[in-house]
Amino acid sequence: GKSMPSAANKDNRDNTNINNNTNKDTNNTGNTSKILQDLKTKVTARLGMRCIVKYIASPFEDLANASYTLLRNIATHTWGLEAIAHTAGLLESLLDRENGAGSAKNAYEWRFAVLQALSVTIKLHKISDRYIDGSTQERIAEFVKQGPHYKEPAAPQVKIATDTR
Repeated sequence: GKSMPSAANKDNRDNTNINNNTNKDTNNTGNTSKILQDLKTKVTARLGMRCIVKYIASPFEDLANASYTLLRNIATHTWGLEAIAHTAGLLESLLDRENGAGSAKNAYEWRFAVLQALSVTIKLHKISDRYIDGSTQERIAEFVKQGPHYKEPAAPQVKIATDTR
């Protein structure tokens, strides 16, 4: 009949599998780095950022959500911080609570997630001072502190007495 594999043979097979998995992980890391480098190159070409900004405002929720997801992930990299900072009007739009943040139902949460990721990147990397000025960094931190649905308190209205003769 068939002989059972010995414990020593099993151990050798396990070690071979571990070595094969390690090689796969190394290859995946290399592939991931290449993918990120390609993404960086395409996004920082400005055309990519303009497309992302355009699709954020899309009436199609899945397209807007995908764009916000990409933007949030870009915001976690220093090169992404630079790309966001150099995309005309993007930071101002993200920080403007009155602009509606796009038409997707959860656009306010997505905008908050992007600014939260950007805030973490700013805190982790001193290089961010090159791309985003101190007052804008403070506005981002304040936005994150206030949360996605913060509304400015309404100014008190004063009623003026009128002569009703």
